[in-house]
Amino acid sequence: MVYPHAFHGACMFHLLNNLKSKYGSHGEELQMNFIVVTKAYTKIECENYMRGRDRLDRCIRPYLEKTKYETWERSYSPTKRYIMMTSNIAESLNAVLKLARNLPIDILVECLRSLVQKWVWNNSNNANGTFTKVSTATENELRHDIVSKMKFQKDEMSCGHAVAVIAKRNLGVYDYCAKFYKTETLKTLY
Repeated sequence: MVYPHAFHGACMFHLLNNLKSKYGSHGEELQMNFIVVTKAYTKIECENYMRGRDRLDRCIRPYLEKTKYETWERSYSPTKRYIMMTSNIAESLNAVLKLARNLPIDILVECLRSLVQKWVWNNSNNANGTFTKVSTATENELRHDIVSKMKFQKDEMSCGHAVAVIAKRNLGVYDYCAKFYKTETLKTLY
C-alpha cells in the first residue's frame, strides 16, 4: 500500500442520491434525516438519529450499514473530517464544465485554465481580505453557540462552552483552533 494512513470516505451527496433513488418516496424528510446522521458528533447521537430513519423506513439502516459507517458518518470516522464534507475537485469541475464538454479540446482546455485561474484569484482575494485569525466561516462558527460534546475532538474547533471557559481564563480563543482554520494557512494555500 502506497499510503498506509490514507482514509477513504464515501461522498455524502452520492450516498444521499442513492438513498433517494431507492427510498425516494420519503422526500425531503429522508434528506434532512440523512444529513443530521452524517454530521453527528457522537455514536450515541448517531444512533438516536438512526432510530428516526428506522421509523421512516426499516430498509434504510441495512443499506447504510453495508456502506460502512466509518466512510460516511463523522462519529465513526477513523480520522478528523473537520466541518468540511465536500466533493472532490473533479466533481466540481465536471459540474461547472457541463456545457463546455462538447467543445473542441483546445477550447475546453482554455475553459479549464480560465476557470481554475478565476477560482485561485477569488480564493486568494478572499484569504487576503480576511482580517480575523481564523477563516470567516470558522469565525462565524465560533461566534454561534453550536453545542456538541465532541465538537472539539472531531473538528478541533471550540464549542460555545469551551469558548466561554477560554474567555473566562483570559486565553486566546483562536489558540484553541486547529491550524487548518487559521487565516495564515488559508493565505499560504493560495
